[in-house]
Amino acid sequence: MTTSTLVITPLVTLTILLAWIQLARMLSGWKIGKLKQVGHEEQDRIALEDEKTRLLTAVHDCDYEHELGKLSDEDHKVMRARFEADAIAVIEKLKKL
Repeated sequence: MTTSTLVITPLVTLTILLAWIQLARMLSGWKIGKLKQVGHEEQDRIALEDEKTRLLTAVHDCDYEHELGKLSDEDHKVMRARFEADAIAVIEKLKKL
C-alpha cells in the first residue's frame, strides 16, 4: 500500500460515516415531526413498524456478516435467534393494534 492510500482510505471512510450520521439525524427529525401530527395509537404503530424494520435489518446484517466470515457459526446462531425473537414479539404487538 502506498502512503496516499493509507491517508485517503481513512478520510473517505470518515466522510462516508459523517454523511451517514447526518442523514440519520435528518431522518429522525422528520420522524419526530411526523409523530407529533398523529394520535397515540398511530404513534405506537409507527414506532413498532420502525422497530420491526430495524430488527429485520439486523437479521439480514447478521446473515451477511456470517457469510463474510466475520461472525462464527455459534455467534450467528445466537444473534440471529435473538433478533428473530424480538422481531416476532414486535410483529405480535402490531397485530394487536
